[in-house]
Amino acid sequence: MAATFELAKRRLPDPPRTSDGFASRAATRDRSNSLRRRATRIASLAACVALWQGG
Repeated sequence: MAATFELAKRRLPDPPRTSDGFASRAATRDRSNSLRRRATRIASLAACVALWQGG
């Protein structure tokens, strides 16, 4: 799952930054939520492929 999470994280752009250079809390939360959704989708797709191949 960690490798899947890294794969999902690589494709997401950085969250928007506030004037002081830090990512806003909402943007960080949205980013982690979409990362979690994407990682779950990739993991379920991988599980389906494994089942389809008879594994």
